[in-house]
Amino acid sequence: FYGAIGDVSKAIELKAKSEYFAELGNLKADIGDYKRAIPDILKAIVLDPENIEFKYLLILFTHNSGKSKEAFEKLNQNLKNLLNTPYAPLFYDLRGIIKIGLNESNEIEKGLGLNDKNGGCLDLKKGLELAKRLTEEDFQNFEYLSYDFDGVNEIITEFCN
Repeated sequence: FYGAIGDVSKAIELKAKSEYFAELGNLKADIGDYKRAIPDILKAIVLDPENIEFKYLLILFTHNSGKSKEAFEKLNQNLKNLLNTPYAPLFYDLRGIIKIGLNESNEIEKGLGLNDKNGGCLDLKKGLELAKRLTEEDFQNFEYLSYDFDGVNEIITEFCN
């Protein structure tokens, strides 16, 4: 990963493109360095402010860096604009995970203060329902994201039944 981070950083020096910043942020997130990934995603958003995937990644990385309340606020600000897009299931699922209080390893963090298990389960189920309506073309259009049906079902089974 570190070699790839260096390669993408050099590409950015040659030409600053939103995709390069997003890839750099993703690489840093892949090694668990969410705090350093956030500025890269913010730069990607500045260069491509309409990119929904970049906004989702910003919220996800913010949550995974331990700032779940801030992520939750950003998520709610964006969700109303995404209800009729293929990205809505991902945002509902992330909101459900944050409401339940799950961290990256799916362990409950009692200190978040959200701990809305019922609301979180409703969001997860809504996200799953919406994801089932997506077409193969919708999934192919996701550049940085994917929908994890099995992972969502596991969380619902463990925390919502």
